[in-house]
Order: sequence, then structure tokens, then C-alpha cells
Amino acid sequence: MGLLSERIIWARCTHAKISQAALARACGVSRNAVSMWERGETKSLDASYLFNAAKSLGVNPEWLATGNGSKTQTVLEQSQSGYSVHSLDERRRKLLEVFDSLTPKAQLSLLGFLENVKRK
Repeated sequence: MGLLSERIIWARCTHAKISQAALARACGVSRNAVSMWERGETKSLDASYLFNAAKSLGVNPEWLATGNGSKTQTVLEQSQSGYSVHSLDERRRKLLEVFDSLTPKAQLSLLGFLENVKRK
């Protein structure tokens, strides 16, 4: 996927399965702005929009911006010296894979369920 517009469309429609309106709300822009991104009328995204879009879409911001690197997010841990990457064991990787395949509404439901289980 060479173009930003193609990466946004793939991430929104195939990966995150959210509407243009939902992505727009997450980024603090109009639905029309997202439509312009997808039509290729925008060649790059402002950093604040890029990171919000990547987070909402569940993709790596570097991949979204440039097409380089892994499509999906890497687990990062913030430390005093910056960020360090931690690998996931198979169980955690599978959990994230299944979670990422859910709709945003289903993700919120699952998070609520897990919070209730944690409290017991």
C-alpha cells in the first residue's frame, strides 16, 4: 500500500471496521476531512491527527504515515529513557489479535466485562 489514502482505507474498513464518522470523532476532525484523506486529497497528516488516527485504527503510526514498519501496533513501555519494545507471549498476542478484530463497540463491552471480572 503505497499511498496514505490506501493505508487509511485498509485500516478503517478492514482492520478497525469503523465508520468515517467514528474516525473523525476520534481525531477531532469532520467526516469530510476523513473522506478527503481517503480520496487522496491529503498527502500527509498533521502529527496530532496521525497519532489519534493510528490509535483509533489500531495500527502503527509509522506504517500509517509512511507505509514502513509493521502494520499493527507494537507494545511499548514508557521509561525515563523513552520507550522500549516488549515481545508478547503467544497467549497475549492472540488476545490482542482477537480484541483488534472486534468492532469498537464490542471492544468496549469486552473491556467492561473484564473490569467486572477483575473486581471479583
